Amino acid sequence: GKVGVLLEDDGLYERLTAEENLEYYARIYGLKDERKSRIEELLEGTGLSNRAGEPVSRWSRGMKRTLAFIRALLHGPEILFLDEPTLGLDPIGARRVREVLKNVAEGGNTIFLTTHNLKEAEFLCSRVGVLYRGRLLAVGAPQEISGGCRVKICCEEVDGRVSSALSGLPFVSEVEVRGEELRVSLNEASRVPDLVKFLVDAGVRIYEVRAEGSLEEAFVDLVKGAEEV
Repeated sequence: GKVGVLLEDDGLYERLTAEENLEYYARIYGLKDERKSRIEELLEGTGLSNRAGEPVSRWSRGMKRTLAFIRALLHGPEILFLDEPTLGLDPIGARRVREVLKNVAEGGNTIFLTTHNLKEAEFLCSRVGVLYRGRLLAVGAPQEISGGCRVKICCEEVDGRVSSALSGLPFVSEVEVRGEELRVSLNEASRVPDLVKFLVDAGVRIYEVRAEGSLEEAFVDLVKGAEEV
């Protein structure tokens, strides 16, 4: 199987243009007839096509990072190892890279990536490992590590009938009522709209819905626990 790698050092030839860099590596990878179209596709997908004829030495840190990312994808690898793929990218560039990665993953490929951006990990990863000082503190789906999805709802006071019905929903794992504040733990974050619809259909007036519990909060708790050991 093919493997693609993005290391901390971009390893680009700065006197060459972006297109020449990719052409060089595409030849090393053995790409032939599809070489030109593959390069154009990746440059277009990451928003770099209009700058492809410039020497890389003129580029920003984020643009160079994106070019190195493209190089790792050139030969259609089945497995990707990526070290901080969005490091130094502006929000638009980072979003483009994430969308490309989503498409690659949905194509059945395997991606290993390191990142300090935990929101990015939640968006991209089906499984996450939390590493701290060489120790693997936790591994699992993002929702497993963050304790699932907890939703805080500010609403009219909920009566016992509605809270009991809530507890019986298949996607609800826990319900806590505190006057006009409702905290609900869900098995899947994607069921938040279903939760809101249920409450509205039950005649509950909702003022605010806020998601609680995140991978970032779980990471902080795990690290604090590790430091206390």
